[in-house]
Amino acid sequence: MRMTVAITILLAWIPFFWQPLRGQSPRVGKDDDQKPKQKTKLATHQPQVGTEVSPLIVETHARAESKEEAAETQRYKKQTLLFNRLTLTFAGAAAVFTGLLVWIGYRGVNAAVRTLTAIERQTKATENNVAVLINSERAWVVISDTRAPDLKISISPGMIAGPLDYNTHT
Repeated sequence: MRMTVAITILLAWIPFFWQPLRGQSPRVGKDDDQKPKQKTKLATHQPQVGTEVSPLIVETHARAESKEEAAETQRYKKQTLLFNRLTLTFAGAAAVFTGLLVWIGYRGVNAAVRTLTAIERQTKATENNVAVLINSERAWVVISDTRAPDLKISISPGMIAGPLDYNTHT
């Protein structure tokens, strides 16, 4: 079934190739056995047009427009001008709003950096406070110089007495 459809489509397109396609010169599609029409030769020789001897000059003139066509052309020009102005206005507004968004983003990034810097300072301060708290709660063993101090007391022989009697008061 598919083969039949494909062959039918291909066969349907064949007649389009028998005639010149759009943009092709009329010579395409003619057989070589057809003889072109005979040209009559003029007795006088005319210079080729488009050369230095006989330049080709073409003047173009716009045809006169009717009032309706002139009004339509004027309306079209005004409409085009309006569309161009609106396009420029919206493009300018988009540029302004884009610049505003860039500025807001810049300010947001700066605020985030400042916040992160403050958090970092707070973290360092907290770590220092925790270290101080741990050191203050920790049991400390302090070892100092344990030598007995040198006492420079002179003892005279009369100062030495016997055992003290704690029962008598003088």
